[in-house]
Amino acid sequence: MWFPVIFMMVDRSALTYRRMMEAVTTVGLWLSSLSIVFLLSQLAGVAYRDWLFDILPRSLHVEGFAISYPIVWDSPIYKSNGWIMLEPSFMSFTLGVCFMTALLTRARVWKVVWLFLGILTTVAGSGFAIIGVGVLAMLLCGQYSLLRRYVIPGVIVTAIAIPTAIGQVFVERVTEVGETNSSAAMRSFEPYLYLVPRWIHEPWSVWVGFGAGSSRQAVEGSGTDGLIAPMVGKVFYEYGFFAGAALLALAVVPFMRAHERALAATLLAQFFLLQPPAQPIIVPAFIVVTLWSPAPWGYQEAGTGDDEEEPPDRRRKRRHLTRQAD
Repeated sequence: MWFPVIFMMVDRSALTYRRMMEAVTTVGLWLSSLSIVFLLSQLAGVAYRDWLFDILPRSLHVEGFAISYPIVWDSPIYKSNGWIMLEPSFMSFTLGVCFMTALLTRARVWKVVWLFLGILTTVAGSGFAIIGVGVLAMLLCGQYSLLRRYVIPGVIVTAIAIPTAIGQVFVERVTEVGETNSSAAMRSFEPYLYLVPRWIHEPWSVWVGFGAGSSRQAVEGSGTDGLIAPMVGKVFYEYGFFAGAALLALAVVPFMRAHERALAATLLAQFFLLQPPAQPIIVPAFIVVTLWSPAPWGYQEAGTGDDEEEPPDRRRKRRHLTRQAD
């Protein structure tokens, strides 16, 4: 909790930040390739197996994670965690962040499409939640020029993907928010059905809370497997109104004055509304937002205020500066 508030990069210039985002996009391409190979190997007849579980000593094993499971009931095809991620949702979330860095750095179309395909193989909604909120945030921030070149390829890839078995799973996930005990419901509004009534029933708890860890005990005591204590509900339920508000403000501070407002707002919305603060999900936020905040005064977000492509002379100057930095 304190790490992103205390630590920051020494060089937070626009050039260095952009190079970081380009590097994150490259890492995402490798992860996406691994995720696609994960799926293709199963289609080729190689059954899924948790190789790391067999190779690593038991002292390095972790419990309580949904490592992978079939895309639909009784299917031989498992959701992709790329063998190295704890859960498919973690792979999906990470690739979603890489997808956003690709958009914000005007990456080539094939790179964005490749990242999109990698997210599809995870058959998890975390990455698409990042994309949906992120694109909306970019539009609200006036970054239209960054999205134009991807519209037609995006429509084509989506039209091809929807009729497939994986595409149909995603279509069902879009409408599941209102369904009881669905994954989306258990991450968004359903936990509050257990937390809020008890919180307001005992007036003293509104001000001082029930204590650290009590929200997790409450949702686990509900008898519903997979129910998650959301961040906003957690801080108020456990620490009361005043301390909870202070902790919530502390969580917001590292996302303020970010280099890319759309990216910061997207990740913050995920943590507040959908995602638990698990380490594999928080680390990408550290890498692309919090460790680079606050941005230097005068930093201009990518693509804002200019609908044209980067002029050749400016592109040559940026490459020259990059070589000097190397």
